[in-house]
Amino acid sequence: EYHSRLFGIKAVWISHPHADHHLGLLRLLSERSSIGGSNDPIVLMAPPNMFAFLSEYQLTVPEIKGSYVELDCRDLFPGQQSPLCSKLREDLGISCTAVQVTHCPYSYAVIVDGTAFGRLAYSGDCRPSSRFALAGNGADVLIHEA
Repeated sequence: EYHSRLFGIKAVWISHPHADHHLGLLRLLSERSSIGGSNDPIVLMAPPNMFAFLSEYQLTVPEIKGSYVELDCRDLFPGQQSPLCSKLREDLGISCTAVQVTHCPYSYAVIVDGTAFGRLAYSGDCRPSSRFALAGNGADVLIHEA
């Protein structure tokens, strides 16, 4: 069951580059890779500096290479269109919209439409944001870290 749960994870959102928001990702990618997860990489939605961190980390733990495909949070801004957005729709039935928020450089909130429980708005642990409030208007679920 553990393996099927690992393979069931199709996408990951990282809101900003603070360690308490991303260090678990290293274990997830490593565990998935050890059981053949590179054949079905996770769509990793993250700030651009996360991908630089992971590239450097791959020098120490090469098995995570190929375990994810990069989707820069900025490619989820309204009006942007990444080919990976189609993959999210096809694999998970969701669409995601990112909003830049105030916390640290490269901090983003996300609005996820198409979930089984409706519209989800996730803020990360940012300061109050009128842009996020506007984008997330009508959300069925709001997650705000504090």
